[in-house]
Amino acid sequence: MKRKILAVCDSEEEYTSRMQEFLCTREELPFEIHAFTDTEKLETSSKKEDIEILLIAESDYSEKVKELPIENIYLLNESGQLENDGVEQINKYQASEKILGQVLDFYSKRRELPRKIKTQIPVNVIGVYSPVGRCLQTSFSLAMGQILSKKHKVLYLNFESFSGLGQMLQHDMEMDLTDLLYYYTNTKERFRYRLEGSLQTLNGLYFIPPAVSFLDLQTINAQTWLELLAAIVDEGMFEYIILDLSDCIQGLLDLLRRCDIVYTILKEDNMAAAKIHQYEEFLEDMEYGDILEKTKKQKMPYIRQIAPRLEQITYGELGEYVRQVLREDMDYE
Repeated sequence: MKRKILAVCDSEEEYTSRMQEFLCTREELPFEIHAFTDTEKLETSSKKEDIEILLIAESDYSEKVKELPIENIYLLNESGQLENDGVEQINKYQASEKILGQVLDFYSKRRELPRKIKTQIPVNVIGVYSPVGRCLQTSFSLAMGQILSKKHKVLYLNFESFSGLGQMLQHDMEMDLTDLLYYYTNTKERFRYRLEGSLQTLNGLYFIPPAVSFLDLQTINAQTWLELLAAIVDEGMFEYIILDLSDCIQGLLDLLRRCDIVYTILKEDNMAAAKIHQYEEFLEDMEYGDILEKTKKQKMPYIRQIAPRLEQITYGELGEYVRQVLREDMDYE
């Protein structure tokens, strides 16, 4: 079955090229991506093919375009001064991820997103958690995610109170993990395109922006987290899901139990060892000892320097260490 078409039209060739390149990397989208820098070619194409969505620059939007047999037209607003004019408008000068999120949001209000045939691939859920602070847990998780994403579709979820990712990546993270959870709870029938619209990327690794407020995180119970994770797994978009966990959330132990493998980062000092010992005793006392059976303890070597940019942490000592872990635990080459 031929996929429906999402077309981008903008006479600014560089912008069109970048947007097309970005959309084509989003393999989870159930659309075929077409790009035009000439409205006449767009008009000709619309007579031969069924264009489901048209994203067009304000400067290229004309009466002829309005008359095209395209039901879903979204305007890339360039001036910031347009009146509604009966067409949905999106700020052209913002991150491509955000533009896509708004397109899917507008589209979802009118009709169900066409579904791609799901492939029955196994989904590996990797948990990373340590009761020891400042142990490079997030750096380890992000390095692992980026390395795996070279060959696989990987999603990274961060559950820290203050992740700092927005500042580090200098991304606009308007829709975060708790927003996605809200949409899942209230509009399950539109969850898939809410999920697709919330995804951002880091060097090929997909992630959903972490919660802005840890107070929101603390209100979510274990069952809700498990249901959200199950819904993401069920979509069949990812081969690996990495959970960068913290003890600020309810349901930490249940999420760890759901993981296929758990990495716990160690440190060599006596206080860190005492924390690990208390944590392991707690799991046994609470009848979560099965988590220990699938836990891999990682005593990382001294890392002299970590790259200042998150896109670069797969290089150097940390990157090599994580690759060795993947080779040993997952036969990753």
